[in-house]
Amino acid sequence: MLQKTFFLLSIALLLFVGISADIFAYPKKEGKSMLETERLMLREFIMEDEENLLKLLSDKDVMHFSVSGSLDIGGVRNFLQKTFQSYKTYGYGKWAVILKETGEFIGACGIHNVKIDGEWLIEVGYRLAKHHWGKGFATEAARAIRDYGFKTLKLSCLVSCMHPDNIASIRVAEKNGMSYWRNGKFFGVACLVYGIRRDTWAIL
Repeated sequence: MLQKTFFLLSIALLLFVGISADIFAYPKKEGKSMLETERLMLREFIMEDEENLLKLLSDKDVMHFSVSGSLDIGGVRNFLQKTFQSYKTYGYGKWAVILKETGEFIGACGIHNVKIDGEWLIEVGYRLAKHHWGKGFATEAARAIRDYGFKTLKLSCLVSCMHPDNIASIRVAEKNGMSYWRNGKFFGVACLVYGIRRDTWAIL
C-alpha cells in the first residue's frame, strides 16, 4: 500500500513539475525585432500594442496632418490588421519604435505602400509621440528604414509624402537624403512627394 501511494505521489509530482515548467517557460509574445539604431529598436507590431497605439494615433497634435485625423479604437484595430497583412503580403510594413534605454514605445515608423495620383509608391513613413519630438528620433529611425529598404529589400526608390505645411516631416525627409520630386494628391488631399533613388543613396 505504501509503495503504491509513493508511486502515485511521484507521478503526481512529475506531472506538476512538467506543467509548471510549461507555464513558466512559455515565452511572452513579442514582436519580431527588425532593426536597431544607436538609441532605438524597431520591431513588428503585435495586438498587445493596441493601447500604446491608441494613445499615439488618437492625439490630435500627432495626427494633425493625417488625412484620417485622430483614430479611435476601431481605427487602431484596422491599422493593425492592415499592418499584419502587409507583413504577410510584402514582407514589410509599419513597425513599433522602442526607446532602447527605457523600453518605452514612442511611435511608428516603417515602409508601406501609398497611392499618389493613381500611382503606387513605396513610402518611408514616421509618426512619433509629441513628447519625443525634436530629439532626432524620427530621422534616426527613417534613415535605418531607408537603408533597410535599399540593402535588404533591394528597392529601386523610396518616397515620403507630406502635407505642404508639415515642415517637420519635410525636414526629416531632407535629412534622410530625399529631395523634392513633385506635388501630388493623397486621398484627394494635396501633398509633396520627396524621394530618393537607389543610385543616389549608394553615394551618400
